[in-house]
Amino acid sequence: MIWIEHYFDMKDNKTLRVRINSKKLPIVQPIGQSIQIDNLLIARIKVTGQETPTRNVVAFDLDGNHFWTIQELKSKMPYGGIWIEGGKLMAYDTLGVDYFVNLQDGSTQFVRCSK
Repeated sequence: MIWIEHYFDMKDNKTLRVRINSKKLPIVQPIGQSIQIDNLLIARIKVTGQETPTRNVVAFDLDGNHFWTIQELKSKMPYGGIWIEGGKLMAYDTLGVDYFVNLQDGSTQFVRCSK
């Protein structure tokens, strides 16, 4: 059984800790979403308007090791959300463009414009 622990301090807008089982993950920014798919924990760093990285989706294996950071978009926009569709990891950017995310390396492929 995998145990994922995520504590967020709303007052300070900071992630206090993220752990998989007992291993602390090196995430210091607020997490907007997390999804477990296959043997990975995918976390999307929250878009705050203050220094949000454009590569704001990261993957960790279930031992807590960093596996990949998502591909940067040509638009330089951050990702606004992640979800599972048809068994695949999907992400959209803050302009409303949907992408398929490769679970092996974090590369993306355009799927559709949703806006």
